[in-house]
Amino acid sequence: MSLRYERGRGDDRQGPDYQEQQLEQQQLPPPQVVEAPGATVTVSPPVAVVPI
Repeated sequence: MSLRYERGRGDDRQGPDYQEQQLEQQQLPPPQVVEAPGATVTVSPPVAVVPI
């Protein structure tokens, strides 16, 4: 019985936790898009390293 209770709790906790983390990650992209000017300049250096 102890094992079953722990397994159920873990599954229940991972379910809501996983969805909540995905929602937070999706909300992060919007703010970054606002900094398009800064992101473009930062992306320039990495892009140069790719061709090399």
